[in-house]
Amino acid sequence: MIQVQRFTSFLLLMMILLAACNGNDGGTQSGSIRGEIKVDGETRTFAFNTTVSVQEVLRRENIVLSELDRIAPSPFTPIQDGMTITIVRVVEEIECKEEPIDYGTDEQHRVDLEPGQRILITQGENGLRRSCERVYKEDGVEVDRSTASNDVIREPQNEIVVVGVDDTLDPVAVEGTIAYLSRGQAWIIEGTNSGRRPLEIEGELDGRVFDLSPDGRQLLYTKLTDDPSDTPFSNELWVVPNLFNSEPIQLQQIDILSAKWLPDGRVAYSSALAQGGYQGWTAYNDLWVMNINDIADIDSIIEQNSSGSFAFWGTTYSWSPTADKVAYSKADGVGIVAVESNSFGDFVLRFPHFNAATQDQWVWQPKLSWSPNGQWVTTTVHGPPVGEEAPEDSVVFNVAIFEVTEDDREPLIIRNFIEQAGIWAQPTYSPELPDGGYQIAYFQARSATNSVGTEYDLMVMDRDGSNVRKIFPADGQPGFRPIFPNNGEMVWSPSGRQILVTYQGNLWVVEASTGFAQQLTNDGQADSPRWTN
Repeated sequence: MIQVQRFTSFLLLMMILLAACNGNDGGTQSGSIRGEIKVDGETRTFAFNTTVSVQEVLRRENIVLSELDRIAPSPFTPIQDGMTITIVRVVEEIECKEEPIDYGTDEQHRVDLEPGQRILITQGENGLRRSCERVYKEDGVEVDRSTASNDVIREPQNEIVVVGVDDTLDPVAVEGTIAYLSRGQAWIIEGTNSGRRPLEIEGELDGRVFDLSPDGRQLLYTKLTDDPSDTPFSNELWVVPNLFNSEPIQLQQIDILSAKWLPDGRVAYSSALAQGGYQGWTAYNDLWVMNINDIADIDSIIEQNSSGSFAFWGTTYSWSPTADKVAYSKADGVGIVAVESNSFGDFVLRFPHFNAATQDQWVWQPKLSWSPNGQWVTTTVHGPPVGEEAPEDSVVFNVAIFEVTEDDREPLIIRNFIEQAGIWAQPTYSPELPDGGYQIAYFQARSATNSVGTEYDLMVMDRDGSNVRKIFPADGQPGFRPIFPNNGEMVWSPSGRQILVTYQGNLWVVEASTGFAQQLTNDGQADSPRWTN
């Protein structure tokens, strides 16, 4: 009997101990520390006999947190009796949509159509934009939205419409023949501007080559190829043998960087590889002369080469009035081609390249112009710094001239012929005047220390640099911006009495002696003016 009682007492003790152990199991509702968990739209309870962390409570309750979920109090907080643990489920979603980008309309004004007449040249095509937003939701409710990306999948292509406009300009008589481009279309002016007419040329002229022959009867030009797989630079060389009664003829040369009529009727040209470089081509820096009446008659003046700084951009060539000498310009100097040895002569004027240009992925090269007697060349040079900047960072650009001698005599060089004229000065000699003299026209920067971005005025001076005067535009009017198309090109008239300029997209003819100016076009799209007899 005593043994049975002892056994019964032992069993009772074991049951008490087991009950005490079960009291530490978070899955039961017994225990001295009780609380709630609010998660996923419901409320759970918990009970523990010992103090554990919030994180441990969630583990025992099999509640998994995502990286974005918010929990209060923090996971490492010890639980307390009556505590409420709140979990906010946070979800990040990306929502994307595609929307069309409406194309616009580019109007090309034509005075040879009835006013108001509209002709669709190229059909427009909408672009496509894909925009994505980052959306945050808390417990299924959106609380924040922000832009994640905004990408143009396809650029819109504007439609091109030709629109007839009134020719409201007064008739202006012009000497010789004027040619110019308007949105890839060649135009001719003879007699008066009222009779200007477009040339019937298929395709889009790229403007890289556009030149009238000395007699004003032939046109040399390049146009884009028709092959959509060609690079944007790829072009073809064409000639109109007679502006009055002949069709254009394609020449065998392609990918032409520059080409020009010579005074003797031949054509000089330079070519490039239609790829590479940050401009889309790699120049060969070559120079060829071709007889336009016998295309097999081609002479090599300079073979393909990569000499000089930034050779990939190309070399600018300029022929003397007698076509027996060639000046050249590169990014850091100008000189004369040694024609007899088919090579570049030493720089006559050397200067540091303009670093700001190459940093923006273009290369500045000065324009060259010969005096009518072939003795002098004028150009723009990169001048010395005015402060502590490096020479290649100088903002100074001067008009310079140098003598071209035929013997070993040291040529006369004037580096500061016109000081601080500006990077786009483009000094240009006039033809010989009736008295045997000649003048120089150039653009003068209105802000010499910001000549890349400032406006310019058209200036004229005597050949010795005296009698400098502004002739266009009038005081108080906007100036030229030669860096932009349709605003800042000039060419002398055959007689040397007038200058033809592009100003705000139109052609103006300006009297060199008085500054009297007359507008020749009103379509706002003229560029590349040429003027010959």
